[in-house]
Amino acid sequence: MEGRDDPRGSAVRRGRSLSRTAGAHRRDGGDPRRGCAGRQGLRAPRPRARRIRCEGRSGGRGSRSGASGGAARREAGARDRRGASGDPETARRTASHGDRSGRRCGGRQGEGSGSATRALVWAGVNELAVEQVEDPTILNAHDAIVRVRLTTTCGSDLHLLGGYVPTMRAGDVLGHEFIGEIVETGSEVKNHRVGDRVVVCSFISCGKCWYCKNELYSLCDNSNPNAGIPEMLWGQAPGGCYGYSHALGGWAGSHAEYIRVPYADQGAFTVPDGVSDERALFASDAAPTGWMGADLGGVRPGDTVAVWGAGGVGQMAARAAILLGAERVIVIDRFQERLGQVEQVIGAETMNYETSEVLAELRETTGGRGPDVCIEAVGMEAHRDRPDFAYDQLKQQLRLQTDRPTAVREAIFAARKGGSVFVLGVFGGFVDKFPLGPLMNKGLTLRFAQQHGHRYIPMLLERMARDELATEHLATHVMPLDEAPAGYGMFKEKTDGCVRAVFRP
Repeated sequence: MEGRDDPRGSAVRRGRSLSRTAGAHRRDGGDPRRGCAGRQGLRAPRPRARRIRCEGRSGGRGSRSGASGGAARREAGARDRRGASGDPETARRTASHGDRSGRRCGGRQGEGSGSATRALVWAGVNELAVEQVEDPTILNAHDAIVRVRLTTTCGSDLHLLGGYVPTMRAGDVLGHEFIGEIVETGSEVKNHRVGDRVVVCSFISCGKCWYCKNELYSLCDNSNPNAGIPEMLWGQAPGGCYGYSHALGGWAGSHAEYIRVPYADQGAFTVPDGVSDERALFASDAAPTGWMGADLGGVRPGDTVAVWGAGGVGQMAARAAILLGAERVIVIDRFQERLGQVEQVIGAETMNYETSEVLAELRETTGGRGPDVCIEAVGMEAHRDRPDFAYDQLKQQLRLQTDRPTAVREAIFAARKGGSVFVLGVFGGFVDKFPLGPLMNKGLTLRFAQQHGHRYIPMLLERMARDELATEHLATHVMPLDEAPAGYGMFKEKTDGCVRAVFRP
């Protein structure tokens, strides 16, 4: 019985530590600490970064679409493949480019070394900053270091920004959905080489515990070193996730120039040559999350499927339902730019809940039955123009409940008798006025899950290569990492038609 991996090799603020908590039991999954020292050394003092409140403003945004890394990135990748001595095997084990030379497993970075990377950090409720953080290093033999090419906002990040997830600490690096290039590998990484272009699953999986062997990858027993926190909150601990609070491991996120990827052979997937960065980026989280909702929600040929939320995950759930054979797919939202993408790119029907009576229209379009499968892709900050939303919002702001289940309630009432409801949106605690009566008396199947992306990503990349699954339209605003605070402001307030703000470190 061996231990979990440890995020302390990730970028952390100077002088902070992450202690292992009670309840972090050892489970079968290989020894992630083998051959490496525990902590990195402290880095030299850094200049204080400019902090910008995350507000809904459109100033300083990047282009509404962007090209991939270009010739400079390709040239750097070619140098990485050759390695320090021009030998491909050497390139597997060492970083060949100047700013990452001399790295070694477990190596300590001395005071004043100046080894740092830029990253977007959480600096308090609705406050973000681009700062210098410690350069990640190989700590364990199964690690890889990835140079981030593109990294994107996600709706679930807004729960962190707003302070609804209490296990955030100032200086935590955000971001969990990204594509990059491997620049260094540990000695036990077998499936990847320096220079590989990879998309990395947002949830971290060891590949060896009972849950991973049963393809329940987001429930991995070995990837969350802070298991005591979620065990206290939820009874048991899910797996770790990049950039998503200390309840999910305290791992440094992807809004940075470099990121440490543990269990690289499990969580990093080589991107086919014909798939662009902008398309493959969303195979990290949005596409597998949406596909899981349709798959585990039980979508079958001929079904009618309703999806609440036309963001990245909701659009991917709708496309998955179509590809799985659903006869009709209806996506519900209020933002016309997003509904337009659903109609033009995804190929689904739409419904604007501000101008439609959702329950009545869904019943009418299904001959009085209701949808066979209802997929909620909104989460704990759902919006609705009716009294129960005001009630939920007030209780949430007063911390009398942690989440707003407005869309979940509506999905339960909308589903046909004997149908299923799958909740993809992130929830973290407790809700009020939950409709257990309709669930029981209508004979509904209700399922939730964080994404088991490792199950789906290889298949999704193949579909992307065949042009069956397009995702690049989600990247409405592409900008440098330095503009990320403003990008999050646009994303949060949904200004200028922003669906996803994508950052290029």
